[in-house]
Amino acid sequence: IVIGFCGGSLVRVFTGPVIEIPNFTQEEPPPQRLVFMPKEINGETQYVLSRVEDGRTPYLSPEQIVEAHNNGPIDGRTLRVETPRKKMSPIKGITQEDWDDLLEAIRIVESNNNPNAVGASGNAIGIYQIWEDYHTDACMAGNINGEYLDCYNPVYAENVVVEYMKRYATKRRLGVVTPEKIARMHNGGPNGWKIGATDKYWAKVKPIFERLRSER
Repeated sequence: IVIGFCGGSLVRVFTGPVIEIPNFTQEEPPPQRLVFMPKEINGETQYVLSRVEDGRTPYLSPEQIVEAHNNGPIDGRTLRVETPRKKMSPIKGITQEDWDDLLEAIRIVESNNNPNAVGASGNAIGIYQIWEDYHTDACMAGNINGEYLDCYNPVYAENVVVEYMKRYATKRRLGVVTPEKIARMHNGGPNGWKIGATDKYWAKVKPIFERLRSER
């Protein structure tokens, strides 16, 4: 087919057999079959919306995303809702929920939640009954300003505990970081997690911690 213009009009001259010109108009793409598939992301298994055919992440319109999470099925496929990722605490290996419950259990055992408490013949102060050496260690580990007596402030005292545990409650030192090891270190120092002298302390903290856990 030769196409040209003659006198301002479009002229088509057939010089051979007629060839069907394909229709290049955009057609509706076939429905995607989608499912939540487990994938390894940053060392954790998460469920990601993926195409059944090749496992790749599909393009979804905002409407489809809403439909996926609100109604479940897309294109006739039932989708598994992604399990929410647990929020992690400042201490690697401990969830935020366990961290909060553990700190509350420690506060109850140490001072019955009294920020003005003084114990150990005046050597332990505040809601967490922090010793001066403990405070010094925490200040060396983190960006904590202030003085030891600031441990009477519950917010400041909690920051001291966080920085102390970020220094000592590590996978390199403990292997597996657990609430028990953290509690025993709070009581017995950096190596308190492995000495028998802290067994009785954990025996006091544990039932409170487990009760708080069960009440979530």
